[in-house]
Amino acid sequence: VQRPGQPDLRVEFPYAATGAVEKQDPSALDLLKQADAAMNALKSLRSLETLTDGSGGKATTHYEFQSPDRMHYQVEGGLESIAAGSTQYDRDAGGWSSRPRVDPYVFPNFTDAAQASTAVLGRTENLNGIATQVVETAVSASGDTTYYAFWIGVDDHLIHQSAMLAPGHFMIEYYSDYNALVKIQAPGEALVQRGQADGLTVEL
Repeated sequence: VQRPGQPDLRVEFPYAATGAVEKQDPSALDLLKQADAAMNALKSLRSLETLTDGSGGKATTHYEFQSPDRMHYQVEGGLESIAAGSTQYDRDAGGWSSRPRVDPYVFPNFTDAAQASTAVLGRTENLNGIATQVVETAVSASGDTTYYAFWIGVDDHLIHQSAMLAPGHFMIEYYSDYNALVKIQAPGEALVQRGQADGLTVEL
């Protein structure tokens, strides 16, 4: 992206929606259902998300997920937040604060096949030595269409990469550390656990 008076910004975005995605391929939808099932069997996961608006704005976010109800994310140079069941914790320059969630957080909860209005098979691609099949989908709501692509492992059926394309919204997410050791603690939990181990009562 060329920005007047600023350094050019380069963002990888390996996907472009095609008219073919408006068609329906039952085999593509079936593969996406298998991918949802594989992802919904996970106990933990990490991902890296890059989002750009196509005109110079960019955000990079690191995510961690832990079953059954935890998620932690950190925006580079910005907000940090933790979801723990029915509570959301946010950290800014003033420290941590909490608020109730409208809906309790649940992980895993992949429903890409159910949300797809249409699905077609895209290209095959090798990602870091892993053979993947791309499934392209379109999701239509309120007159607008958002396009997605999922790089699904040929052997493990896991989603290794995904992309979303909408007006002014270009997102790519890279998944890693499937079922790795991920421990997400809400603010204060570590202090409570240390106090209990020492036979103390800790007020937070």
